[in-house]
Amino acid sequence: MSIKKFADLLSFQLMLLEKIEIVMEHETEALSNINLDKLPDINLQKEDLSAEIEQTIINLRQLMTEQATKAGISPAATLGAIAEAIDLPEITALHKSLNTAAERVRDTATINREIAEHFAETAGSTLNILTGLINQTSVYGASGSYQQRTTGSMMINREA
Repeated sequence: MSIKKFADLLSFQLMLLEKIEIVMEHETEALSNINLDKLPDINLQKEDLSAEIEQTIINLRQLMTEQATKAGISPAATLGAIAEAIDLPEITALHKSLNTAAERVRDTATINREIAEHFAETAGSTLNILTGLINQTSVYGASGSYQQRTTGSMMINREA
């Protein structure tokens, strides 16, 4: 019964990783299309799924310790080591699927972070340009003609 529960929990964890991957792909699409209205909802979904994943990991670690002890290996063994020690095709397949899903989630998160950083960089550059345009003053030149200059600190030569 314990192996069945272990396999079920691994399957559930895999399903959660697949769900968060889908949500993160929606995030990629929203970031790429600069659809900022969708991001709060996407972030809420990611938070909910992340909390569920964390809770599942706590339960999974307890079962992993139990299975490792039964298999005669260190209670702190990794899932890969436990899958190898148990030597059941279902557990081995779930282990491989979990690794693949986790890698896809990590890759998608990296892409999203890079898009968000690029967006922030672009927004910062745009704000700097706009600030430069807004902070221009009107002055008259030596010939009396109208000139535009950017504001900044000016030093006055007292001898002049």
